[in-house]
Amino acid sequence: RHLMRIADELSDLARLSGARATLQRGSFDIADVLHGLGKNLAPALQARQLALDVQAAPAALPRLRGDAQRMGQALGHLVDDIARHAEHGSTIRVAVRLAGATLELSVATAADLAEPAAPLEDVEVAALGLGPALAAQLVAMHGGVLRGQRPPGARRARFTMSLPVDDAPPAQA
Repeated sequence: RHLMRIADELSDLARLSGARATLQRGSFDIADVLHGLGKNLAPALQARQLALDVQAAPAALPRLRGDAQRMGQALGHLVDDIARHAEHGSTIRVAVRLAGATLELSVATAADLAEPAAPLEDVEVAALGLGPALAAQLVAMHGGVLRGQRPPGARRARFTMSLPVDDAPPAQA
């Protein structure tokens, strides 16, 4: 099963690196993506004795332009990477904040999102594994940037995704 996941990720990375990758472009609600993330990952995280905590007020979140499914995939890759390096009983947190016309999503263990005891090192996201490399490609396709940081010498990372908000008003139903 693990080898199948690696093969799928390699195939996705090759597709995203080439000209064959496409996004279903449209305005989407990031709150729905975050809700789906928690629902989809809960069984795997519970099996590892981990919890997911999304810190975002859904009503205050702006809409984004791009592909909601691909954005969920990017976030899933980051949560999975953090879960592989987290201690049992840890909480993985997704903290969301609006910074002008940019939505920032930070993904890490709750302890790593708190004030770090030591300064964090910037790391090349693609060097952290297939999942983070795929996430970086997907974020770039959405006009955003994915940054990685970690404590010196640690395997675990903290990711911050910066995405432009959709300035178009939502469609009226």
